[in-house]
Amino acid sequence: MHHATPLITTIVGGLVLAFILGMIANKLRISPLVGYLLAVYWRDRLRQAS
Repeated sequence: MHHATPLITTIVGGLVLAFILGMIANKLRISPLVGYLLAVYWRDRLRQAS
């Protein structure tokens, strides 16, 4: 089961990041969708850097 750990970490990390950025966008009175899209963009940039 150790070989599934990076996949689980990526999924959970992406969901947490989307949740946090969605909350920040909501506090700024912007649609949470903007936060979710930023999370996807940021996740893709981090994956390309590694």
